[in-house]
Amino acid sequence: MYAICTNNTKTVLTHPDKVGQPKESDHSSGRDKRKKKSIITLSAFLMITFLLAAVVNAAVTMSVYSTSLSFQYYYNGPTRSYTGSSTSEDMHWKGTTHVLNQTSSMSTTFTISLYRERKLFPDELIGSVTCSRDGYHDIVWTNVGAGKYYFYYTKASDGATVYSNDVILSMS
Repeated sequence: MYAICTNNTKTVLTHPDKVGQPKESDHSSGRDKRKKKSIITLSAFLMITFLLAAVVNAAVTMSVYSTSLSFQYYYNGPTRSYTGSSTSEDMHWKGTTHVLNQTSSMSTTFTISLYRERKLFPDELIGSVTCSRDGYHDIVWTNVGAGKYYFYYTKASDGATVYSNDVILSMS
């Protein structure tokens, strides 16, 4: 059994189970819209994925560590891997240090030394900087190259404590 549907002046024969169903041409245009939507969604997903990969790569390339320290005579910081950028491999130490139990007769400085860890040879001293025990420090060792490094801190054994909760170690 067939029903006759009238659409303006055009008459179309339609199977009773398919009354109200779109015509074949309507199916193909819907399919085209779904394909375009899928392509746009896939493109957006790929762009976000590449952007996230670039951000992660930049973070890895910069090798940024946040740390704290506290010592009374010396402190050997942990060894960390650092990778530089393609244009520079400078090591940065930024932070504000404070001192506890300081008296006027004590030294007011401490030393930060940067070492490169080496497997078959003794560790290499890159350089040392003497800093005020209390204050902000922005230290840069230039062109040190990628590798594994650690910081070694020393001061006079006088009972004072040098500490910091906001040190940033990085290579760029």
